[in-house]
Amino acid sequence: MNWIRRMALIGFIGLSVISCASVELSPREQAEQTKIANTPLIFTIEKSKSDETWGRAQVWLTSYASYKIQTATDYVLQTFAPVESNSDDYAYEVTRLPGGTSDTFTVKCVAGSAWLYGDNALMNAKVFAHYLQTGTMIGWLMTPAR
Repeated sequence: MNWIRRMALIGFIGLSVISCASVELSPREQAEQTKIANTPLIFTIEKSKSDETWGRAQVWLTSYASYKIQTATDYVLQTFAPVESNSDDYAYEVTRLPGGTSDTFTVKCVAGSAWLYGDNALMNAKVFAHYLQTGTMIGWLMTPAR
């Protein structure tokens, strides 16, 4: 068997074994996973709670982001971005758009390698957005910063 076919077979077997292995989630974890999956990345917060939410965003980024905050204004929080294109580190951005009775928040997370870690980045963004909206952290779903 030539080298390419051998590697393809090894890869196929490896993926088959991984896909057969399943992780059993408790009912609480299943409910949390569903809650996070349904969390919007663009949401509104009452004007009276907007500053508290913005402070929560700063604390979260300081605690969980792979990189330090690069930009911090009243309307934009942004971390430094991964330098390496194959990195499993994540860059975050949250914006606050002022409105009449509420402010609109937008959360983004980008992986150094979107192709390899894009799904993790989306989950991390949703965990972050959930925390901003509720003040509750469901960290077991998030890919941790290194």
